[in-house]
Amino acid sequence: MRKLLLLVGLTFIVTISNSQTLIDKEVVLKWNDGNTNWITSDAYSHIFTTGQVGSAYPFQTRGNLVLQPRAHSATDIVFGTGATPTVRMVIKGNGNVGIGKIPTVEFDVLGFASFARTTSQNQKITIEQTAEGNFIKSYSSVKPLIINANADNNYAGKDLVINSSHQIGIGKTPTVELDVLGFASFARVASQNQKITIEQTAEGNFIKSYSSVKPLIINANSDNNYTGKDLVINHLHNVGIGTSETGTHKLAVDGTIGAREIVVETGQWSDFVFSKDYELKNLEEVESFIEENKHLPDIPSEREVLENGVALGEMDAKLLQKIEELTLYMIEQNKETKKLIEKVEILESENTVLKEKITKLETAE
Repeated sequence: MRKLLLLVGLTFIVTISNSQTLIDKEVVLKWNDGNTNWITSDAYSHIFTTGQVGSAYPFQTRGNLVLQPRAHSATDIVFGTGATPTVRMVIKGNGNVGIGKIPTVEFDVLGFASFARTTSQNQKITIEQTAEGNFIKSYSSVKPLIINANADNNYAGKDLVINSSHQIGIGKTPTVELDVLGFASFARVASQNQKITIEQTAEGNFIKSYSSVKPLIINANSDNNYTGKDLVINHLHNVGIGTSETGTHKLAVDGTIGAREIVVETGQWSDFVFSKDYELKNLEEVESFIEENKHLPDIPSEREVLENGVALGEMDAKLLQKIEELTLYMIEQNKETKKLIEKVEILESENTVLKEKITKLETAE
């Protein structure tokens, strides 16, 4: 049978500047009626309609169109348009694909990328870079933007969801501005002892600071100097309100405290004053102590209060002790007063009898 040989001469010239030519190669196509493949000589780039043995992709299936540069992995495939062709797409010999540029990664785009399920503008997603920043934009007014790191065909995973109301959900569909299903962790550095977490467990809701030296500070009126210390919890579990200097106190407040009622639990009270074996100082001893120390016995001095403050529970107990001692003094004084009254009454009675006798004597005379 006579063989038919078809030679088609094509010239691809793609430039990225007036001086640099990317491709200037003649591609020759040959067809042999005894072979169903498009074949070329190794002297030229190849175009196949079926594959070659050993390819990673099953090119043996008929109907595929394969473009292969002559130098294979060392040569690029470049697509250009225009009278003087401008590079539109480049497939590097290593498999990297570039749109509008020479690729340096697997998929490299100069410009914006748009993805759409339909031709409707409100169904598309774009990837854009502007002077303001880098954007992933979802144009749907009803469908959320969902980013799923472990995708399935049911689209059930919701690793990151941003809805049309600009609410963000992590692990769930959001109902508030930031809605997280799970824990949240914030860290200035990668060190574990520098992070802060927000957690919800069976025991309760937690804000945890993992630093062993830095306090957890909550500031309602923040400034860039971090000087506000509305609420401070240090690594010793001491709490400061308006201050970070808690000393040895579990709660330190720089300011006043307003409350309807304050309950102080204390392990001591002063009813021991009423015990029979309690030695109540006599008033002369109390007077002598006051003259020497300028304060009551068992009560701290002014200097001690200024230096150490006042423990409410302890001070209330001491004040009660003084009140109970005063009560005992008053009881004793009351007893002495009654005795004196009784004596006075006896003396008055005797005085009355004496007056009557004197009156009778005077009358008799």
